[in-house]
Amino acid sequence: MNKCKRCGTCCKKGGPCLHLADADLITQGIIGPQDLVSYREGEPVFDPVKAVVFPLSNEMIKIKPAGDTHRCRFFDQKYGCTIYINRPLECRLLKCWDTREIERIFLKDTLARRDLIPKSAKLREIVDSYDRTFGISNLLTIIESERPGGSGDNPTGRLDAMIEADRLFRERAVSLIGIDPDTLDFFFGRAVGKIVQAITGASGGKGKPST
Repeated sequence: MNKCKRCGTCCKKGGPCLHLADADLITQGIIGPQDLVSYREGEPVFDPVKAVVFPLSNEMIKIKPAGDTHRCRFFDQKYGCTIYINRPLECRLLKCWDTREIERIFLKDTLARRDLIPKSAKLREIVDSYDRTFGISNLLTIIESERPGGSGDNPTGRLDAMIEADRLFRERAVSLIGIDPDTLDFFFGRAVGKIVQAITGASGGKGKPST
């Protein structure tokens, strides 16, 4: 096989990562912030090609999955890709029979939130404040210190406190600032509780971070 049959197999495995070349898709409203989730620098993610977990060296924005599935939210079971003409770069390059092109651009020239939010925007200040308060490196340190067998002898409760503080920050961003709740995953990235669950696993042990 050397031609795409538009079967949707790749679309069902997750949405693409966006690159600088995809910025117009967002500024033109083809893809909205409600359709996106940000993975922040340093966040552990799973590389499906190499089957390893690694910390991101740069920020990454992906299209959200549909509901509780891995399927790209723009893939319709009956009609296929609903933005096919305007699909992102990775979707254009991906060939399931030859992955060399998609591997070549893996995590290169990725789009980040600050490429899309003007420096002068009040929302930029809020995003910067969030990242300072809930930094990934600090979160990972706390997770390690409270993990059974980790560096800490006794849980300090700091992890639960950070999860709750994150929940309140997001809640106030919606109620006081008017941010659409569907866009929180784009502006602030995944909630702290979701990152913790992805890293430690629902049973507190061997889960792998996912994208």
